[in-house]
Amino acid sequence: MFTANYVYELPVGRGKHFGTNWNSVANALLGNWQTSGIYSFHAGFPLTVRATDASGTNSRGARANCNGPARQLGGVGPAATWFDISSYSEPLAGTLGSCGNGVLRGPGLSEFDFGVEKKIPISEAKWVEFRGEFINLTNTPIFNSPTMSVVSTLFGQIRGSQGERNVQVALKLYF
Repeated sequence: MFTANYVYELPVGRGKHFGTNWNSVANALLGNWQTSGIYSFHAGFPLTVRATDASGTNSRGARANCNGPARQLGGVGPAATWFDISSYSEPLAGTLGSCGNGVLRGPGLSEFDFGVEKKIPISEAKWVEFRGEFINLTNTPIFNSPTMSVVSTLFGQIRGSQGERNVQVALKLYF
């Protein structure tokens, strides 16, 4: 997992590198801006291939048989599979599945959140703040885990995503 963030006050406005001598109207419109951002990345979570409990032990975590190497394909969408489903099968009656826990990895996440903020001074102790935030600015899909049961007709398929872009704005009075 990797996360990085920043906050940067633009050098524009009264008392700053650019616009030091602006009048109050110009400063209110163009000065005192700040940007911020958060970038998050992580690899996919470990996934375990499940099956029905053929062992007769009433196991709640019955695993499938591994018949070949675990191969990730990375397919997303209807009829596309995230991994090679031919490598897995139901265990025989009276046996436990041969696959280990976490033999595959699910889809990862890469997301950039961005914010912009404007401070409008009214007096030394009072100001109005305008803020806009863009969660998942690039609108990169965050895919759900694939169906992990060998008995499902959707085995190996990713059927949903989350994390669409969200925009929110706010206006706040400090006094």
